[in-house]
Amino acid sequence: MALADEFKLVIISDEVYYGLSYNPERPFMSFGNATSTVPVVTTGAISKIYCLPGWRCGWTIVYNNQGYFDDVLTRLSMHSMIQLHPNSLVQQALPRILKEVPDSHFETMKSKLSAASACAFERLSTIRGVTPIRSSAAMYMMVRIDFAEFDGITDDVDFCVKLLQE
Repeated sequence: MALADEFKLVIISDEVYYGLSYNPERPFMSFGNATSTVPVVTTGAISKIYCLPGWRCGWTIVYNNQGYFDDVLTRLSMHSMIQLHPNSLVQQALPRILKEVPDSHFETMKSKLSAASACAFERLSTIRGVTPIRSSAAMYMMVRIDFAEFDGITDDVDFCVKLLQE
């Protein structure tokens, strides 16, 4: 934050996984709430938190801290006249999703994500040359690959191509 504040840099934060932290020691914290001096733009979507892959329905929140975004907000207001609506299925379902999905949905989903993440971490940890990086909120896991441990694999692209071929 100090660097962004010093150079008056905007923080753009992809928060599509907001609220899905399954590690109680690392709860979700929006960048919008992390500073009152740096301008922040956050984006969110329903696709991850409601398990609706492919549903293109989201939002942008602008935190106009210190008034840095006054001109940007004017321009955004002008562009908001361009209507980008989700498809009719999403429009029809969204009110019920927001109103009727119980809080227990999120707790159940976080529990399942946590279990799947732990399983993936444990299994990937047993593979020579692969070091998983423990996740605490996502539906994916990053891994470090030591290419010296694999014959005939030169880099990440080569690894992915050969993995896909197998």
